Amino acid sequence: MMNHKCKSQRGRSPSNKTDAIRIIEFNNEITRCYATIIPDKSITTTFPIMEKIVLNGSTIYADEHKSYQRLNMLGYQHVTVYYRY
Repeated sequence: MMNHKCKSQRGRSPSNKTDAIRIIEFNNEITRCYATIIPDKSITTTFPIMEKIVLNGSTIYADEHKSYQRLNMLGYQHVTVYYRY
């Protein structure tokens, strides 16, 4: 393959990613927002933050990460959002 240019890191996520949790209150428009950097996306990290900020029975739109699979059991309505990167 002559004249082939290889793009560095194409289609790969950066190795120095930082995890964060964002909680947005939405009632036909954004009314409040909360964001913080977290060390990881584990259940023990994310749930205490959600329990402190999100009212029980609220609808949570989140990706399909395995730590969010238990939201329904904790009293939240969970809607899975599929992100295409």
